[in-house]
Amino acid sequence: MPRVAGNLNNSFPAKLISPITQPFSAAKGDTIKYDCTYTPKSASVDFGFIAPDGLFYSLNSTSGSINKSIEVSQTGQFTLAIRNNESYAVTVTGTVKY
Repeated sequence: MPRVAGNLNNSFPAKLISPITQPFSAAKGDTIKYDCTYTPKSASVDFGFIAPDGLFYSLNSTSGSINKSIEVSQTGQFTLAIRNNESYAVTVTGTVKY
């Protein structure tokens, strides 16, 4: 069950992983759910988190929307993040629950 929900309405710069939350604690098996749309719809955007091991784990979308969950595979401090894979800014709106 999600402990926190947040709303997104942000522009993300080209070719960057952008943190969208302060670090928070999560345990192995917890899930993070993204329910978002973005423009332009043809963009490739990764929705995920930066884990305690420093790696970015994500789900890719190329359709202009995402309504998926990603499971945490370790316990520790996490930061939600979005990576814009395009050479132009992308605007994301929606909710994230974690």
